Amino acid sequence: MKLRNGLQIFGNLPSELFSDFDVSASVDRSGCLWRLDACNMPMVEYVAQALSKALLTSRLTVLHLENTCLSGKPLFTLVGALKRNVALQELYLSENNLNGYQDSMQLGNLLKYNSPLKTLDLSNNNLSDSGLGEICDALSFQKTGLRTLILSNNHITHLGISHLQNVLPRLKMLEMLNPGKNNLENRGLHTLKESLTINRSLLQLGLASTGITCEGAVTLAEILAESPQIERLDVQQNQVLTGGLMALLLALKINRSLIRLRLDQHLKEEKEDFLVETQKTLLSRISDLCAANATAAKGMALRPASPDLADCAETTYPLPTQTAE
Repeated sequence: MKLRNGLQIFGNLPSELFSDFDVSASVDRSGCLWRLDACNMPMVEYVAQALSKALLTSRLTVLHLENTCLSGKPLFTLVGALKRNVALQELYLSENNLNGYQDSMQLGNLLKYNSPLKTLDLSNNNLSDSGLGEICDALSFQKTGLRTLILSNNHITHLGISHLQNVLPRLKMLEMLNPGKNNLENRGLHTLKESLTINRSLLQLGLASTGITCEGAVTLAEILAESPQIERLDVQQNQVLTGGLMALLLALKINRSLIRLRLDQHLKEEKEDFLVETQKTLLSRISDLCAANATAAKGMALRPASPDLADCAETTYPLPTQTAE
C-alpha cells in the first residue's frame, strides 16, 4: 500500500495482507484521501465488509474495483454501503464477471438510491440483455443522473437495446454512453435512433465493434444530421464501407457539433477497386470537416454569446437511403 497526493493503491496485493490491516480506520483517518484503487485483489468477505464499513463515512470520490471477484455476496455488501454513501462520484467495476441476474439487481439498487454517482464503468462483464433491463429501469429513478455509463463487452444484443431506448430520452445529464463491443448490429442502432435524436445531453457515443455495416452508418448519419450536441463518435472495428462513409460525410456537411469521428483508417476490400480509393478520399474529407467543427467550436467559446447564432439557417443535404456494398 502507498499513499501519494491523496491516491491510495491496494492493487495486486493478496487479500491475506488485510487480516492485520483495518481498511475502515485507514480510510477514515485519511482526510485527504479522494481515490482508492483496489483492482486485481480478490474481494473476499471480510475485505468487502471492511471496505463497505469505510464507505459509510469516507470522502472517497473515485473507487476502482476492477477484477476483484465482486460477483455475488461481495457486491451485495458493497452496494449496501454505497446506497447510503453521499461522496462517491466515480465507480469502476469492469472485469468482475457480474451477471444479468442477482448482480444486475444489486446494480439497479445502487442506481436507485445513490444520487451523487456520476460515472459507472461496467465493461467486460456478463450483464446480458436482462441485466441491461435492470440497470435501465433503475436509471429512470435517477433525480440527478449519471454522466458516464460504460457497458462495453457485456453480451448485449439488439434485443436488449430496447431497454436503453426507453430510458435514454429521460436521461437529462448523461454525457457519455459506450455500449461498444456488443452485438447490437444495424437493428440495435435503428432501435436507438429516435431516442438518440430526442436526447440532448449526450456528447460522446461509443459504438466500436458492434456489428454495424453501411446500413447502420446511414442510420448514424441521420442521427448526426439532427443532433446539435454530439461531439465524439467511435465507429471503429465495424464493416463500414464506401457507401456508409458517403452517408457520414453528407451528415457532417450539416452537423456542426461533431469534432471527432473515429473510423478504421485501413482501407477495406470492395467489389470494385475504385471504391477502395474512394474510401481514402472520404476518410480525409470526414477528418477535415471534424477539424473545421473543432476550430469553429473554439472560436465560439472565445466570443460573447449572441442571441442570433441559434437562429442561423443552415443548408441541408439529402442523405442516401441505400448504400452500395
